[in-house]
Amino acid sequence: MQADKLSAEYSITNNKLEQSQLSEIQVDNAPPNNNGNIPDHIFMVWGPIGLILSWAALFLMLSKRGRIARNEIAVNIKSLNQVPCKNCNFFANNPHLKCAIHPSLVLTEKAIDCSDYCQRDRKSA
Repeated sequence: MQADKLSAEYSITNNKLEQSQLSEIQVDNAPPNNNGNIPDHIFMVWGPIGLILSWAALFLMLSKRGRIARNEIAVNIKSLNQVPCKNCNFFANNPHLKCAIHPSLVLTEKAIDCSDYCQRDRKSA
């Protein structure tokens, strides 16, 4: 009796296994999904083109930013050449205190019109 039950269970299990293998084989033979009916060659053509265009846009943005920064530096250097602090009597080339009267304004654009400017004598320098 037990042998009959075991053989029946074996045959049922064997049938289920064969059916699952067949269903797996049928799934594997199914045609691949084409991403919403878009051909694969479009991705192969537009992928590198999009990559090149994005790198070009990034390069243009960075180069424009660099040009703007260089122009600002040039303007700052031109305006700092007009600062009279180095010829002032109160200016000291000391890293701790450069100007005795206006230490926060020394060598800045605000120091161009300094009301306390006093030209240093050439003889003492």
